Amino acid sequence: RDNFFLAANFWGGAQWPIDENNAKNIFFNQKKRECYLKYAKLADHQVEPAWIALDGKSLPGWFHLPYGYQAGQRVPCVVSIPGMDGYKERSVPLAGDRFLSRGIAVLVVEGPGQYESAVLGIRVSIPAWQAAGPAMFNWLANRAEIDAGKIAIIGSSFGSLFSTIAA
Repeated sequence: RDNFFLAANFWGGAQWPIDENNAKNIFFNQKKRECYLKYAKLADHQVEPAWIALDGKSLPGWFHLPYGYQAGQRVPCVVSIPGMDGYKERSVPLAGDRFLSRGIAVLVVEGPGQYESAVLGIRVSIPAWQAAGPAMFNWLANRAEIDAGKIAIIGSSFGSLFSTIAA
């Protein structure tokens, strides 16, 4: 489990200096996803891919349920937006996450123009981010696990700006 998590993060780090959507970037992204999916199957909490519909495309994310989550519970959730050079696979740590340990789910999304979204052809723009916010919150509101009245948003670095646009 730990090795798959670390490998996904190394692949994500390898993508950082590539500033075009070329074959190498696409390959590194595929390897990052493969490793993180393997980690998700072995994680100490429930982790699943999240695809947020946006203008005929889908924003990539990972949905994490808190440690010890029991089916039928409705829990609060934090939407986490990484920085422009950040990526979703490193946003929830391997152990001891500050939200998961408090019974709060986490939806980490790469919004328009960020890492995998850029690989998928979703470009950064203010209108795209304005549309992304409601799309993320609606996705969560349709999840049986989530208390739709208790959804928050947090961003790091440039994600803090994006989170104010998306909110």
